[in-house]
Amino acid sequence: MGVPEGLFGFGLVGTVCYLADAERLGLAATALAVAEAFLTTAFGYCLDCETYLFIRRFRST
Repeated sequence: MGVPEGLFGFGLVGTVCYLADAERLGLAATALAVAEAFLTTAFGYCLDCETYLFIRRFRST
């Protein structure tokens, strides 16, 4: 099991927001990255995979 791609996205958004002086948005993006990493590590629950399947289920109908 590799690192989810969304984790890189949240981390990148958090870093850019901190550099652009948008601390609240940077904090929110970093918190989402930490939460996603915790869910993946502790429970094997891939948030990116589940989100993709959720969106795909509603788009196909």
